[in-house]
This record gives sequence, C-alpha cells and structure tokens, in this order.
Amino acid sequence: MIEEIKAACRETGQPVPDTVGELMRCVYESLTGCYADSINELSALTGRTYTSINIVGGGCQDTYLNELTARACGIPVFAGPIEGTSLGNLMVQMIGDGVFADLDEAREPSADRSTWWNISPNNPNAQGRRRARRLCAPESVHRRNAA
Repeated sequence: MIEEIKAACRETGQPVPDTVGELMRCVYESLTGCYADSINELSALTGRTYTSINIVGGGCQDTYLNELTARACGIPVFAGPIEGTSLGNLMVQMIGDGVFADLDEAREPSADRSTWWNISPNNPNAQGRRRARRLCAPESVHRRNAA
C-alpha cells in the first residue's frame, strides 16, 4: 500500500512522502478531503446543509483524524460512542423484534452523551485540502485502477 500511495503522488505531480509521518499526513489529508467532498456532494444532491458529522465505533478514537475532518469539512465532528456501531446494529434488531416501536424510541436509552466528544473546526489547512482533493479525484482513481 505504501508504494501505491507514493506512485499515486508521483503520477499526480505531488510531493512523494518519504517518512512515516509524511505518509500518514498524506493519507489523513486525503481521507479528510474526500470526506469534505462527500459532504459537499451530499448537500448538492439533497439540497440540505449539514451542520455536523457524527463518527461512531472504534474509528472515533482517532482524535487527530477527527480534528482534521472538522477542519477540512468546516463543521463540528461529534465522536463517540465507541460502541456506536454495535449499538446501532442492536437497535435495528430490537426494532425488528418489536422491542422498540421506531428509531426515536430506540435512541432514548442511548441518549447519554457523556461518552461523546465535540471537535470544532479551526482554520482549514487549504494546502492540505488541495492535496487531498487531488488524491481522491475520480480521474486519479480510474487511472490507477486501469493500470
């Protein structure tokens, strides 16, 4: 995977990461740029303005990624609960079994937000965002997959 990332950077005329830190920064900025693009596309498709992102499950523990996501998207990130993925699965099953009438009722017992973190956006890193957009640009992905 490391060589694929370096190759994608070379092919798109971007600086090729040399160190582990540069590589991780490249991956994180690419992810957050794609998240921001997805939020913008979703807004354009639905006509809605999204005011926050909720990240649940094990991935919500990556504070650095959450902070970069908030900056790239320009909206707050609510991270947690860590058990969110399994709780969501359980809620859907319980609704199916008739334990809860609907999603609103199923959410009531899990409404305790003491295990949630709120990460507010700071000033976006414009240079990192441009790099991230290029790495996840469809033409870049298609070119890599065709090779």
